[in-house]
Amino acid sequence: MFKSISIASILLVFLSIAIHAQIVKQPSMIQTLPTPEFPDPDPFNDLISAFFIQSTNNNLIQLHYFRMWVEPDIPGIPFGTIDLLHYRVATWNMETEEVIDFSEGDRDKFFEENSIEHNGNSVVIDERQLVLEDSQTTYFYNTDEYLEYHLDKAYLSPNEQRIGGLVLYSIASPEDLENEWFIMALWDSITGKTLYREIPSSPGYVPSDGPRLSIHPLSLELNFSPDGRFYFFRQGFFENPWGILPSLKLLDTKTLTLWEADRDVAFSSDMRYLVTEREGLPSLVDIESNTIIHQYQVESPMSACCFSQDDSQVYIATALNKLYIFESGLQSSAPCWEVY
Repeated sequence: MFKSISIASILLVFLSIAIHAQIVKQPSMIQTLPTPEFPDPDPFNDLISAFFIQSTNNNLIQLHYFRMWVEPDIPGIPFGTIDLLHYRVATWNMETEEVIDFSEGDRDKFFEENSIEHNGNSVVIDERQLVLEDSQTTYFYNTDEYLEYHLDKAYLSPNEQRIGGLVLYSIASPEDLENEWFIMALWDSITGKTLYREIPSSPGYVPSDGPRLSIHPLSLELNFSPDGRFYFFRQGFFENPWGILPSLKLLDTKTLTLWEADRDVAFSSDMRYLVTEREGLPSLVDIESNTIIHQYQVESPMSACCFSQDDSQVYIATALNKLYIFESGLQSSAPCWEVY
């Protein structure tokens, strides 16, 4: 005999499904972004997308484009090596859909703007040299094979309590091949003691038709959140069929754990919310509970994101060089605003 099921039980089941189902917001507008002209062809494909965007006011947005150059035909390394060759910056008027300016950017300034003075194993803070624990060494397995790592980049958190850095690992093999990759690390700015360090395992290479191909450890962005709680690292990967797109590692410096995040991260002005890619879509995440509030529908992978100046909108650039404009779901950046 079948047991009877109460209406209340059925309602509880549907309520549970509704709670766990994500609301996916549709864009209020989609704009085709300008395509910068680069003198060199892209060996992978012709797709160019903005890797970094920043709202300057509620009508203007700054777009940053990078052109990668590949040196092919290096034995044993798929597609050869990759380097940053050109950097373009554009100011885009979202109201008129026109480019105000398109200029050559300063690559060194972009990558080193927030960095602090450092060498292979130490940093300088307020004229004080601080040696960072386990930031440089060389292991020789034999005369032809060795592993080496050293501090490559270093940044001081806004509250000056943490030092975030990238440690560059290199492995040389008897075949005269060298494989390089970055790992994230975090140190105490007073003692130099290690607070967090990724497991130093090489990402290796995957087939060209695989999901992501780490061609060369190209750092696109390395920074702390405005309040210093999060430390993040964006790195370029080749990804079929989109070409080169960023991946993201997002470290919570309070819990010293990596959060689920990809592509890019943007923070609301009061640091209660962030936008990043989760479950394949850009998502608004409540920082206190680390849960998705809702997601934003896009038709190709996100390449960059940011909030408007008043947090009322979210701007998402995609692999097809489109700009998706969404109502963020936050009423205003004024006091006592709420999610709706």
